[in-house]
Amino acid sequence: MKKLTLTVMALLMLVITCRVQAQDDAMMKAWQAYMTPGDVHKMMAKGNGMQK
Repeated sequence: MKKLTLTVMALLMLVITCRVQAQDDAMMKAWQAYMTPGDVHKMMAKGNGMQK
């Protein structure tokens, strides 16, 4: 019984870890898309080095 319980717990932890990893990957893609410079950043970049 103890061996069965440990096996079930190990499998459960493995499944939870895999699901969390999948969520982390999706969240990382969303964050990278959000942080990608847009048109406003390109417009502001044209003025780099022009301050006097």
